[in-house]
Amino acid sequence: MSMQHAPTPETLRAWRIELGMTQAECASLVFLADGKRWSEYERGVVPIDPARFELFAIKLGRHQDYVPAARMPAPGSMVPA
Repeated sequence: MSMQHAPTPETLRAWRIELGMTQAECASLVFLADGKRWSEYERGVVPIDPARFELFAIKLGRHQDYVPAARMPAPGSMVPA
């Protein structure tokens, strides 16, 4: 999906369902307080902010230009050789 265009409510819902996530989990992923706003996005009541959608796509690994980096070990978790 092009990041130049806002996603449809159907796209947001399809991605969420495909990943087996709740609306509250999606909301938390993009720093929303709860799933109420996410529900509004999926119902088409309120359009998702482009930056929030881009963050969502990046975190899901579905952004056209960015791929999530491999997780780095936590500081202090590496054992010296």
